[in-house]
Amino acid sequence: MKPVLIVDMDGTLLERRTVDELCDSFGLRKELDLIDRESSNLPAFRVAEMIAGLFKGKTIHEIEAVFDNIPANAGAGEFIKSIKQNGFVTSIATDSYEFLARRLAQRLGIDLVYGHKIQILKGRFTGRILSPYRCLEIPGCKRFYTCKLWFLRECKKKYGGPVITLGDGDGDYCMSTESDLPIAFKPRSKPLVDVCKLVVYSFEDLLALDLNKMIR
Repeated sequence: MKPVLIVDMDGTLLERRTVDELCDSFGLRKELDLIDRESSNLPAFRVAEMIAGLFKGKTIHEIEAVFDNIPANAGAGEFIKSIKQNGFVTSIATDSYEFLARRLAQRLGIDLVYGHKIQILKGRFTGRILSPYRCLEIPGCKRFYTCKLWFLRECKKKYGGPVITLGDGDGDYCMSTESDLPIAFKPRSKPLVDVCKLVVYSFEDLLALDLNKMIR
């Protein structure tokens, strides 16, 4: 049995959303703002499809170059190192693109990644998401492709230990409902705050806690 940490990427490990940085770099801010305005009336998987379509034709190297310049939140690397030393399996679960999350995982020494799989042809982003729709559609869910609750259950099956979750938005709500220790990080979502046991505003706050003791 091993304990598991599942952490969100955009806004939690990273200071800013990947899609914001990509759209600002590629001159697509107006298009993204329009999608954001429509998003409250659409399921999250449809919003993800619309956003992915904005990057159709961009090379993977262009996208990676922008992503690699997004700074991590202060203390993120130190926190990951500390929790791994305490025997945790570490993972990123994100509603962003898995190939980018893998790059961040390599930078921070994170073990597992779960996110959107996208189609790449001849080194270019096609705008098509290949991830299966796994949403478990629990009450309050906004219907994401990347169901973090599904991923949490898979981690519990594989490792058998308690799970700590860490996230900031609506996409982190579902996994927080079954987490042994759900933590909201600089939260942007009231439903997430309502279901979490802790709210923190920095990785320094987390480093000051004895998380092993809290999940016993």
